[in-house]
Amino acid sequence: MRLRTTGFLLAMLFTVVQAAADGEDLIGTWEMTDEEGDAFVWQFRADGVMIENDFSDGELECVYVFPYEVDGDEVTVGEGLNWEFDSDTGELIPDEEYEDAEITFQYDVDADGMRWILDDLTLLSIVLSELVDEGNFDDEEFGVDLEEGLEELSEAEIEELFDAIYIIALLGFLSDQADIFIDGDSLDADEDSSVEEVDDGIFLAALAYELDLEDDVDVAELPADSDLALGILQEAYFANTLIELLEADLSIDELDVELDGDGDDLIPALATALDVDESDIEDLALEIEDDLIGDFDSRVEELETSFDEFDEGFTAIGEISFQRSSRGVVAPSGQFTLPSGITAVEERSWGQVKDPLGAGARQ
Repeated sequence: MRLRTTGFLLAMLFTVVQAAADGEDLIGTWEMTDEEGDAFVWQFRADGVMIENDFSDGELECVYVFPYEVDGDEVTVGEGLNWEFDSDTGELIPDEEYEDAEITFQYDVDADGMRWILDDLTLLSIVLSELVDEGNFDDEEFGVDLEEGLEELSEAEIEELFDAIYIIALLGFLSDQADIFIDGDSLDADEDSSVEEVDDGIFLAALAYELDLEDDVDVAELPADSDLALGILQEAYFANTLIELLEADLSIDELDVELDGDGDDLIPALATALDVDESDIEDLALEIEDDLIGDFDSRVEELETSFDEFDEGFTAIGEISFQRSSRGVVAPSGQFTLPSGITAVEERSWGQVKDPLGAGARQ
């Protein structure tokens, strides 16, 4: 087993990708499908307008129109308009309550498709807002005010916030996906604890929970050495299993033995506590040893898989991947004006889009 030292912050701060400066590689239709099977189709037109079609259960739900401009490896999408699709009439109904703001992404186009990558402050703002809304995060506790923006944060402050988000997200993931509840206050972490140390503590606490040892082993007092910590948990698991098989009214903390991962004193301590012959417990221990060790190793492996799944998802939360699409795109007809002042007329004639968003929009 490895207690992980993850470089998640580097992944979260994103690798700078290179793209054609004129944005020609963006032009065309792109599609992505989320975990629920809903499809999102983006069409970038050469005149600097992006059309988005959102589908649910295979049916068109919404149509968006945005202006965009390209500057090197970045794309800025301006304020847009949204229409709801009425499946009964086939009409697009303007959404009067839709609000949007300008946002900038890094992007990359290669043989595998297109990736849009949020910059760190944009991602941080989005994630913090979600955590505050869900009651899992107090922005004032970490010295930030989401209403004032995050632009003045230092690199150290950004790192601190990402560390906190990582731990909160990991605890939530284990609770939701693995049905493992860990009270963050029980980890005995302080402001001097690194995210790797807290992460290791969470792994051990999750394993103790999985093995029904959370009341028998104080995870916060386990040694920093990962092999020794696992040895102590295995020893406690062995003791609990023997106690259950012997149907003894006894708990681990009532044994006159110090859990040290060795196990040599375990059987004598059980024999003394239960006032039985030591050889009887030793025979039972030999019968279950292989199965118990195999089960313990399996639990560790399953938990490592869960942590790996979380890491993969967490490091990808700021990235959206699209593939080339041959799907037709629905666009509103008639005349309308985007918030930036761009006037669009008919499906393929979008007026002059270069000036309102800035000189970066390419024809």
